[in-house]
Amino acid sequence: PTSPTYKKVKDAAQKTKYEKIFIIEPLETTEKNEIRRENHEEALILGRKLENIYKDFGYTPISIKTGKLEDRIKQITDNL
Repeated sequence: PTSPTYKKVKDAAQKTKYEKIFIIEPLETTEKNEIRRENHEEALILGRKLENIYKDFGYTPISIKTGKLEDRIKQITDNL
């Protein structure tokens, strides 16, 4: 990837190191609104792109599966 946006993200990522990366899978009812700019299909594509970018930077993203809020919180806390 050589887009200007990718370069900006890569430059920023090289300045900051994270202990863990969580990829939160979108809910099945993802819809565009005044805050969310992507629909469900676009959210899935964006999530895959973000995961691949983090992998390119040497991270091993932890996927948080769709489910009840309590289950998602547990998945995160179990991986801290």
